[in-house]
Amino acid sequence: MTEITNQYKLSLLYDRIQRDKRHTDVTTLISQSVNQRLFSSWNMGYKALTTSQLDEINVIVDLNNKKALNPN
Repeated sequence: MTEITNQYKLSLLYDRIQRDKRHTDVTTLISQSVNQRLFSSWNMGYKALTTSQLDEINVIVDLNNKKALNPN
């Protein structure tokens, strides 16, 4: 598969996610080409957090403040 085909497929997927009503405030943090996968063993997943786990995350990042996630 060519790089252009991969970029096109990724663009279609991203557009679909943005239109999906289950997702809100979809924001691109970084958009750049890479020569190899940066996190080759990383997989998507979901885990329900406890209140204390969410509190720990909020100490690091204010999840309600989009500017904290995207300073541009």
